[in-house]
Amino acid sequence: MIETILNRMLAKRREDRYASGEELSRVLRSTAFALENRPTRVMSVTEAEEIASRTPIVIPQGYELVISTPGNSTSTISLTREIITLGRHVDNDVVLPTEGVSRHHARIRATNSGWGIIDMGGINGTLVDGERVRANQMVPIYNGTRMQLGPYELVLRGPEGAPPPREQTTRLQFDGPLTPPPSDPTLTTQPPMTPSGTALPIEPMAIFLSRDQLTATPGQPEELVIEVRNRTDVADRVNLRFKGIPSDWLTLPAGFIDIPAQGSTPISVQLLPPRRTNTPVGRQRFVVELISQQYPESTATANGQLFLSDFESFTVELAPREIKVPGNTTVLIQNTGNGVGEYSVAGREYSDQIRFTGERGRITLQPGQKAEIQLRLEARQANPYGSPDIVDFEVEVTGKAGAKTVKNGRAIIKPLLPVWAVSAIMLVFLSLCVYLTLTFIARGIDNTLGADTSTPTSGFVFGQTPDSTVLPGTPGTTVPGATRITAEDADGDGLADNVERRPEIGTDPNDPDTDDDGLSDYDEVITYGTNPTEVDTDSDNLSDFDEINVHQTNPNNPDTDRDGVLDGVEVAQGTDPRAQPTATFTPSVTATATEIVTPSVTPTPSDTPTVTPTGSPTPTPTATGTATQTPTFTPTATATETGTPTPTQTPTPEPNPLLACIPTAPVIDGVFAASEWGDVPLATFAVTGIPSATATVYVVRDVDFIYIAFVINDETVQATDAASILFDVANPGGDPDSVDRLIQISRDGAISLSSGEGTNSDNNFWDANYDSDQWEAAMGTPNAEQWVVEIAVNATNEFASLTNPFNMMARVLFNGEGLAVWPEGASSNVVDSWQGIDDIVCSP
Repeated sequence: MIETILNRMLAKRREDRYASGEELSRVLRSTAFALENRPTRVMSVTEAEEIASRTPIVIPQGYELVISTPGNSTSTISLTREIITLGRHVDNDVVLPTEGVSRHHARIRATNSGWGIIDMGGINGTLVDGERVRANQMVPIYNGTRMQLGPYELVLRGPEGAPPPREQTTRLQFDGPLTPPPSDPTLTTQPPMTPSGTALPIEPMAIFLSRDQLTATPGQPEELVIEVRNRTDVADRVNLRFKGIPSDWLTLPAGFIDIPAQGSTPISVQLLPPRRTNTPVGRQRFVVELISQQYPESTATANGQLFLSDFESFTVELAPREIKVPGNTTVLIQNTGNGVGEYSVAGREYSDQIRFTGERGRITLQPGQKAEIQLRLEARQANPYGSPDIVDFEVEVTGKAGAKTVKNGRAIIKPLLPVWAVSAIMLVFLSLCVYLTLTFIARGIDNTLGADTSTPTSGFVFGQTPDSTVLPGTPGTTVPGATRITAEDADGDGLADNVERRPEIGTDPNDPDTDDDGLSDYDEVITYGTNPTEVDTDSDNLSDFDEINVHQTNPNNPDTDRDGVLDGVEVAQGTDPRAQPTATFTPSVTATATEIVTPSVTPTPSDTPTVTPTGSPTPTPTATGTATQTPTFTPTATATETGTPTPTQTPTPEPNPLLACIPTAPVIDGVFAASEWGDVPLATFAVTGIPSATATVYVVRDVDFIYIAFVINDETVQATDAASILFDVANPGGDPDSVDRLIQISRDGAISLSSGEGTNSDNNFWDANYDSDQWEAAMGTPNAEQWVVEIAVNATNEFASLTNPFNMMARVLFNGEGLAVWPEGASSNVVDSWQGIDDIVCSP
């Protein structure tokens, strides 16, 4: 120690010497205190020569390190290297993989005088023969020396004849680390002595942490075990005190704990960080102090680190919950966690009657911060008449860690015509029906009075009881005996039992709803003309009940709006099965025929006058090929029967979809927010026969880029599921040519890009070796039943010859279900089967 001070004082370079006299004085005082009451150490000639010569280290031979752990067998390590490292990390020579051992805990080093151990400054420290050693200072160890590293006990075992541990040998302690000479640290051999001649212990009590690093989540308990060791021959009672951790987070043992002489006792401490907004995040240092009754001056401590993670918690309020559509509702989000939160807001309504505007993603809130999000609800299509529709909807708020909160609300959709207006129209209609009925009855009486009694009449006879019903599926066809009566009606459905037993009806007289579709047998036979023994009369994948009461479609027509798509498919795709296609009326060429009937009345001696027609109808054409929208009729003085011209309905082809310009480019990150994509999809399509396997495609653009998004609902997760978008750039038809492009993104994130080959008439299709840096794509999975694909292409560079219109096709492979294609029936190798798209010029 003195030699080190002298060498520094006499150093040649100024920066190697003490900076000031005050610093030198402080070092000398510290050294004097450390050497107080210690015998003078006499260095042997051998040691002096060794230090002076700086000779290489000769590794002592025949030494082994015996390692034992309670409950496990011992291990033996041969000491054949100059330095042996010990610690928890795998890069050590001897790995001690347990709590209580630092990552790089200690080193065992060879010297020319034997072996020594150096503690590397870990929190739990190193014990040599029961005494804790100072960090970064070598302590000599001998044959039989016992060392403690956490729960491991290490014993140095030497060859026969090796010197045993020296009696009363302790380590020379310094008040601060001093720079050692270039050779090995000097090993002290003479212990400090008390006046009685016994060794002076370093510390009577010691504490060790089972873990020097703890990781805790607010609201979840953690246990820390602290071992207290009594190094004296007197029993003690102790308690613990923590610094750096609030006391209300800790549960300590009540009162003092007994520690036996020369023994140790584990003490369990429960740690519970509160689940509050102000709970800190990250590393928190703490110190555990020992309070001893027997040795109140003891300063035994242990240092540790607590790593606190953040937790996600938030509250959601929806006001108002009941909204008259169109209308607004406010979503209030508050971050009640202790970390920065990121949230998304989405509206959902399963019958697809409501359109949401204002959905957002990436709403960032600091702990305790609030945000208000305005959502606007609009009806996709209101009922033309009737009572208001009440539709349940949900607002879902999702945090970045996946936590979700759903709030329910109700939307009230008013019909186009109020109830009173419908009632008024019905009253007028009923009045007209009564008037027409009375008129018809009056005419029937006149015909009866003038009819030939010998000839049966097929007209309605005044006073006859109506006795007819409508056959299933054929409104207007009559069946005798189906009057709504109550007699002999076992199931009370309004149809007589004998009628229900007839083969053409075939219903169960003991079941008011034979096919269990929610409509009574009477309503199906009499009111709606549907088949009472079939749930779905027209086989359009919608039950008769749903068509009548939910979708207001025709249960006897599988394609109510006659657009070529079944009603059930349109409902599954989210389109309106009642929307009529645009049509024009083309006048047809009609011929006007005049039928002349000349009756001849011959009186006969009879009480009943008989009308005997003698003339035969003679059709006389009077016009041919009239190319006018107003049919021309030629009146005659005789009774003339003329046919009413029937207009021919010619559907007008639907216009191409038009791309929309967006002011802000969507972020291509696989996180879908409808507001980024203009809220209106380009198309929704599904696997044929599997309406749950659907895909919705959004396509928008700005000055240079075209953006595409797929939102795919697929309950069966397969890595090989894939979405593709195809562009016919020059629109020549035929097969794909060299300017056409195809990009495909799989559910596992794989992306492939292809270009068309050759010309549009060479029967060459796609080149999978094509590459381009003008594309960007990302895939995301918001939940287990949905995945998202987002694509951006620099159309200015990639589609230099883009025509207006151009053609496009989309397809989604649902492995396990099938292939969904848009437009329906399109083929990737037949460009003429793709959908035409009208381009638009966007302003910067």
